Amino acid sequence: MVISGSIVRCGNTPSHLIVAPYRCALEVNSLRRELSAKPHDESLSGFSSRYDEILGRYNVNHDTVDYDKYRLEHPDEFPSVAAEDTASARKAISRTDHALNIFMTTVITITAGLTALAVGSPLFFQTSSTAS
Repeated sequence: MVISGSIVRCGNTPSHLIVAPYRCALEVNSLRRELSAKPHDESLSGFSSRYDEILGRYNVNHDTVDYDKYRLEHPDEFPSVAAEDTASARKAISRTDHALNIFMTTVITITAGLTALAVGSPLFFQTSSTAS
């Protein structure tokens, strides 16, 4: 039921809303590769403004927790991050994951309850018997 609802919702979503996060990621990754290849004495201001332009082009959720996840997955790119910042990022990710788990559990429970009510309803049996 949840999967079918997601499929219907995605089917009704304009394609530009589905493609936007993908395109944004492609542009950010391209900028990241350029940044990795730049000479160390080159200014970062151009990269920073281009990054802001990319994010501005797309109406995509750019939450701090996404940055925290990336930072924790790529510690070699952030060697000067303090241990307390890493611990804080882990806590933020854990809280977000916990909230998402509670939300999904609630959605599944409500869906199962509504399905049980629908199946137990006399209207369900009337509809099923008339279809036969």
